[in-house]
Amino acid sequence: KFCSTAVVRNVVDKKVWRLGVVYGSAYEEGKQEFIDELNTISDNWDGPMIIGGDFNLVRNQKEKSNGMVDHYWSDAFNNWINAYGLLEIRNPSRSFTWFNNQDNPIMATLDRILVNTSFGLLYPLASAKGVSRAGSDHVPLVIDLGLVPLRKPGLFRFEKWWLDREDFHDLVKSIWNKPCSFQNPLDTWQYKIRSLRKKIKGWALNVGAEIKRRKQNLLKEFEILDVFQESNALNDDEKLRMKEVLEELEDIWKMEETKAKQRSRDRIIKEGDRNTFYFQALANQRNRKKKIDILEGPNGPVTDTKSMLDLASNFYRNLFGFEEQLDIKLDDNFWEASDKVTMVENEWLEAPFSEAEIKEAVFGSFADGAPGPDGFSFLFYQQFWDLIKQDLMSLINLFESGELDLDRLNYAMITLIPKEKEAKHLKKFRPISLINCSFKIFAKALNNRLIKI
Repeated sequence: KFCSTAVVRNVVDKKVWRLGVVYGSAYEEGKQEFIDELNTISDNWDGPMIIGGDFNLVRNQKEKSNGMVDHYWSDAFNNWINAYGLLEIRNPSRSFTWFNNQDNPIMATLDRILVNTSFGLLYPLASAKGVSRAGSDHVPLVIDLGLVPLRKPGLFRFEKWWLDREDFHDLVKSIWNKPCSFQNPLDTWQYKIRSLRKKIKGWALNVGAEIKRRKQNLLKEFEILDVFQESNALNDDEKLRMKEVLEELEDIWKMEETKAKQRSRDRIIKEGDRNTFYFQALANQRNRKKKIDILEGPNGPVTDTKSMLDLASNFYRNLFGFEEQLDIKLDDNFWEASDKVTMVENEWLEAPFSEAEIKEAVFGSFADGAPGPDGFSFLFYQQFWDLIKQDLMSLINLFESGELDLDRLNYAMITLIPKEKEAKHLKKFRPISLINCSFKIFAKALNNRLIKI
């Protein structure tokens, strides 16, 4: 009722421990039930354990700014902590973790992180720190286990939040309109896409670092004022500055939510309701679902990346590879006249695509869908249609004339989606082909014509 627990396996050091997250009762009638639940959780686990959250309990008078404490519940809380030999990983930078946000605020230490001795031995360098509570009445606590995780470089993906940057549109236009010496429309298209990807990637790294620094500085500034008001009354200028800092942080949080939603691929929940953590959870779940740790091969299980890639390549090469065609043909009179397209319909199907049809194909596609290998989703095509349409139509015209080298455009990334939990055999995976949107447009435009007949 008040606690959620999970057994956690740390991906960095492979160690296993129990995590407990709590939200204690804020009301008198629920506190004993909460204490009883804490005792039950502690009894049911012998290994390393960390438990933290909003306990809605203080341990002594010093943990509440007005000194008004119910000692009965403080004693009950301390008795539980002492009975199981729990250690508190304290936040050294803050005296309190909760504020009622009034002009004369009441402050208390309601949030904390507790570990048992087994966890303390497992992570002797573990520490906690409080981050800015801007936008909340609680100070978030962050646990650092004293380990440094390894990070992998990410692939280029067109990000939706870039569109909110004033300088981004000018950047794209300047790169796309840069003089190009190529005459072949495909060469021109590929050159512009490669140049755009390269320049945007560098721009995004610099802007991302700038936003990160700005966010840290704003949180630090808010933190200074917030700590100051624990023992001093803020003047009007200081209160105004806190408000301005929050407004700037809101813009950054909105950007982070936009980024998280795009990566989650969620189509139900809308942006703007501070659902960043929800979107991040969805994205993490998608990544966990796609992650393949082991595959069953003809000679037994394989776990290293190269062996799994070889196994998958051979499997799908045999499944989708070339097969000799059977000598079976349909006679000209196989179809009834009513089953065939008319001459008028046939002429319409074979007519060159108009700009309006290509635009319909582009804007009729899901903007936030997964991009192909080049990293540009339909969101890019829709936002910069007026800029790229001339080069795109030249590409379409080359396709219609039969002179387009499709091998240079039609390449894809294959993603394996498990059909069931803990899938190990390749037959239990569904291959998804992620092709470039520039190639999808051909199929989309053709499909739009066919469905009208």
